[in-house]
Amino acid sequence: MMRYQIAAAVLLGILAAYAPSATPASYSSPSAPASPGVSTPTASPGARTIAVTLAEFRFTPSAITVKVGRPIILRLTNRGTVEHEFVSPAFFAAARGVAVSGGELEEGEEIQVAKGKTVTIRLTPTRTGTFRFWCGETFKGKLHREFGMRGVITVTK
Repeated sequence: MMRYQIAAAVLLGILAAYAPSATPASYSSPSAPASPGVSTPTASPGARTIAVTLAEFRFTPSAITVKVGRPIILRLTNRGTVEHEFVSPAFFAAARGVAVSGGELEEGEEIQVAKGKTVTIRLTPTRTGTFRFWCGETFKGKLHREFGMRGVITVTK
């Protein structure tokens, strides 16, 4: 009987490790330390940290769901071999308190992330909806977005 209980526990552990997450975006608690050398812009209690990896030609995760009125911190890390951008004019326009560390919000719509670097963005979404984001860098005359480097942020109640 004990053998079956151990086997069941091992099987559940394996399934838990490889099962898809119910939340498409990975996140850590607000008290979790940031990556070395990365400062979190004005961290506030209750802010959800969402780690987003940028690489050729994808964002991971590419689908993010957040709640309206709840502060978030997007931690963008470029693991690619070239510079990438996080572009989302409508999402930034539908947020308040946008603060960027490690980079800057250019023209109110895009943030460049150099290869090997991390940029953190703190903001609070103010409207529900689905907002697209993409990389505006080019490769062979086409936007990285055309190669699949795009995603969506869904803001719910």
